[in-house]
Amino acid sequence: MGSYYSQQIGAGSNRELTDFMMGAQPVSGRRSPGRAVAEAQAAGLEVVDVRQDTLEVRFFDVGSVVHFLRKVLRTVPGFNAAAYREKLLAMHAEI
Repeated sequence: MGSYYSQQIGAGSNRELTDFMMGAQPVSGRRSPGRAVAEAQAAGLEVVDVRQDTLEVRFFDVGSVVHFLRKVLRTVPGFNAAAYREKLLAMHAEI
Protein backbone atom coordinates (compact mmCIF):
# COMPACT_ATOMS: atom_id res chain seq x y z
CA MET A 1 0.00 0.00 0.00
CA GLY A 2 1.28 3.46 -0.83
CA SER A 3 0.77 7.00 0.38
CA TYR A 4 -0.51 10.06 -1.41
CA TYR A 5 0.23 13.57 -0.18
CA SER A 6 -1.43 16.64 -1.62
CA GLN A 7 -1.00 20.32 -1.01
CA GLN A 8 -3.65 22.39 -2.69
CA ILE A 9 -4.06 26.11 -3.06
CA GLY A 10 -7.52 26.79 -1.77
CA ALA A 11 -10.29 28.99 -3.03
CA GLY A 12 -9.79 32.61 -2.10
CA SER A 13 -5.99 32.40 -2.01
CA ASN A 14 -4.38 35.76 -2.72
CA ARG A 15 -7.85 37.27 -2.50
CA GLU A 16 -6.64 40.80 -1.68
CA LEU A 17 -4.38 40.86 -4.72
CA THR A 18 -7.06 39.44 -7.02
CA ASP A 19 -9.64 41.92 -5.80
CA PHE A 20 -7.23 44.85 -6.06
CA MET A 21 -6.41 44.02 -9.66
CA MET A 22 -9.83 42.84 -10.90
CA GLY A 23 -12.39 44.20 -8.45
CA ALA A 24 -14.32 41.96 -6.06
CA GLN A 25 -14.50 38.40 -7.37
CA PRO A 26 -16.69 35.52 -6.15
CA VAL A 27 -14.94 32.73 -4.28
CA SER A 28 -15.69 29.27 -5.63
CA GLY A 29 -16.15 26.23 -3.40
CA ARG A 30 -14.60 23.97 -6.07
CA ARG A 31 -11.33 23.70 -4.18
CA SER A 32 -12.62 23.24 -0.65
CA PRO A 33 -11.01 20.72 1.72
CA GLY A 34 -14.38 18.99 2.12
CA ARG A 35 -14.66 18.42 -1.60
CA ALA A 36 -11.07 17.16 -1.82
CA VAL A 37 -11.74 14.66 0.99
CA ALA A 38 -14.97 13.47 -0.63
CA GLU A 39 -13.26 12.98 -4.00
CA ALA A 40 -10.32 11.11 -2.43
CA GLN A 41 -12.68 8.81 -0.53
CA ALA A 42 -14.77 8.25 -3.65
CA ALA A 43 -11.57 7.11 -5.38
CA GLY A 44 -11.06 4.53 -2.61
CA LEU A 45 -8.39 6.41 -0.67
CA GLU A 46 -8.26 6.62 3.12
CA VAL A 47 -7.88 10.22 4.27
CA VAL A 48 -5.57 10.30 7.26
CA ASP A 49 -5.13 14.03 7.83
CA VAL A 50 -6.53 17.25 6.41
CA ARG A 51 -5.30 20.71 7.31
CA GLN A 52 -6.33 24.11 6.08
CA ASP A 53 -4.48 27.38 6.50
CA THR A 54 -4.57 30.86 5.08
CA LEU A 55 -1.15 32.35 4.56
CA GLU A 56 -0.25 35.98 4.16
CA VAL A 57 1.63 37.09 1.05
CA ARG A 58 3.50 40.41 1.14
CA PHE A 59 5.06 42.33 -1.71
CA PHE A 60 7.53 45.17 -1.31
CA ASP A 61 7.71 46.30 -4.93
CA VAL A 62 5.55 46.16 -8.03
CA GLY A 63 8.15 44.19 -9.98
CA SER A 64 7.65 41.31 -7.56
CA VAL A 65 3.88 41.52 -8.05
CA VAL A 66 4.28 41.37 -11.84
CA HIS A 67 6.62 38.37 -11.56
CA PHE A 68 4.23 36.61 -9.17
CA LEU A 69 1.18 37.22 -11.36
CA ARG A 70 2.99 35.89 -14.43
CA LYS A 71 3.76 32.65 -12.53
CA VAL A 72 0.64 32.12 -10.42
CA LEU A 73 -1.90 32.22 -13.22
CA ARG A 74 -5.08 31.70 -11.19
CA THR A 75 -4.58 34.88 -9.17
CA VAL A 76 -5.38 37.20 -12.12
CA PRO A 77 -6.29 35.07 -15.14
CA GLY A 78 -4.87 36.46 -18.38
CA PHE A 79 -2.61 38.93 -16.55
CA ASN A 80 -0.24 41.08 -18.55
CA ALA A 81 1.45 44.20 -17.25
CA ALA A 82 0.32 46.48 -20.08
CA ALA A 83 -3.36 45.70 -19.53
CA TYR A 84 -3.05 46.34 -15.78
CA ARG A 85 -0.74 49.36 -16.01
CA GLU A 86 -3.05 51.73 -14.12
CA LYS A 87 -3.65 49.22 -11.33
CA LEU A 88 0.09 48.58 -11.06
CA LEU A 89 0.80 52.32 -10.86
CA ALA A 90 -1.79 52.63 -8.09
CA MET A 91 -0.22 49.70 -6.28
CA HIS A 92 3.25 51.24 -6.67
CA ALA A 93 1.98 54.42 -5.02
CA GLU A 94 0.43 52.39 -2.19
CA ILE A 95 3.55 50.30 -1.56
